Order: sequence, then structure tokens, then C-alpha cells
Amino acid sequence: MVVHELHRQQIIRKDRGEVFAFYENPQNLAKITPPALGFKILTPAPIKMGKGCLIDYRVKILGFPLRWTSLITEYAPPFKFVDVQLKGPYSFWHHAHIFKDHPQQGDMID
Repeated sequence: MVVHELHRQQIIRKDRGEVFAFYENPQNLAKITPPALGFKILTPAPIKMGKGCLIDYRVKILGFPLRWTSLITEYAPPFKFVDVQLKGPYSFWHHAHIFKDHPQQGDMID
């Protein structure tokens, strides 16, 4: 299996705690996911985020609906959380969200 890595960094002009609170809330995924993917959370709200949390989604890939299940494997607010795919479109998915402070802004590394 070939593993590809993608690193992205965003400067967000809010404090780290506020940025973390936005990204840890699964309901906000729909706000940042392109509409063409037809993203929908299947896990009933409210979702209590934390290590061991399971979240089920539905997305459309090339128009075909697909279920995706994520497991939160690390949770260290307001610094980091990691989700891994248990079921979905990829053979391997490990997604680390890292939050750092910068003067008068927050930094999110994805």
C-alpha cells in the first residue's frame, strides 16, 4: 500500500480555543465541505467529541452515495485531535488537526 501525505496550514484570525471549538464540532463539517459532496452526518446529535467517539457520515463521490465512519483516536483540547477512517472511500485515512497560537490569530495545521 502506498501512503500519501498532504499537509496544509491555515492562519485563522481567532484565538486557538475558538478555532478548536469550531473544528471539533462535527456539525460544522457541513459548513466547510463543498456542497457537491452532499455531506450529511448520520450520527444523531448532539455528538460528544472525545477519544473513542464514532461518527457516521454520508458523502457523494462522483455522484454515488457512500458511508464514512470516523473514530477519534486522539483528543487533546485545544491543541489536537485525530480522526481515522474505519469505513469509507480510502484504504487508509489518518487525519490530524493541530492547533497552535500565533500573535492575535490561530493556526490550524491539517
